[in-house]
Amino acid sequence: MALPLLPESLRNLLSDFERLPGVGAKSAQRMVFALLRRQPAELEKFAQDLLALRATKTCRICGMLAETDECTICRDPHRLTSFLCIVETPLDVIALERTGEYRGRYHVLGGVLSPLEHIGPEQLAIASLLRRVLGEATPRSPKGEVGPASAHESDGPVQEIILALNPSTEGETTALYIQDLLKEFPGTITRLARGLPTGATLEFADDLTLARAIAERREITPARVSR
Repeated sequence: MALPLLPESLRNLLSDFERLPGVGAKSAQRMVFALLRRQPAELEKFAQDLLALRATKTCRICGMLAETDECTICRDPHRLTSFLCIVETPLDVIALERTGEYRGRYHVLGGVLSPLEHIGPEQLAIASLLRRVLGEATPRSPKGEVGPASAHESDGPVQEIILALNPSTEGETTALYIQDLLKEFPGTITRLARGLPTGATLEFADDLTLARAIAERREITPARVSR
């Protein structure tokens, strides 16, 4: 709870910070009082940066954060279009990009299936994934390299789908559900290697672990899920 002796403007700001994930009352107080020590010009820039968040949107192709209709990854002509990595959130894209191991494109689901939280397929970017993949699929090809060592770039359709969902119960359920929906996909479907412990998230995994998980990804066999 905000201190009653503080001005209303500070109490309001403290409440705003406390509503952020992982920020408690003590952390919020440190942040607000740190801002009080800033110069007026710095506070003005901070306020402008916050207001600029209103212009942030999701890429119409992959769902990554962007300031235009398409994100920088989808606009990059040097990305390997034959590889598509499916992740939960934009933070997972950032984590995988840090490794420098993957040069394909992404599809951000916006979460995972979670009946307890009333999150079903309709709340995720699954329909757009099916349109994107099944409309671009080509005959099956062997698993290729996706890192910087790739011999050439491809402008062709998707040949390999990498399911890079977090190894949680919800992530595993979502991966199986998507795998079943993509049973008509003629290419290769792989999962990240098990360097990631169960229950871990890509966002907090170290770069080396993620790089190995991508490089040592494994192909998964078709499986059906009752719907």
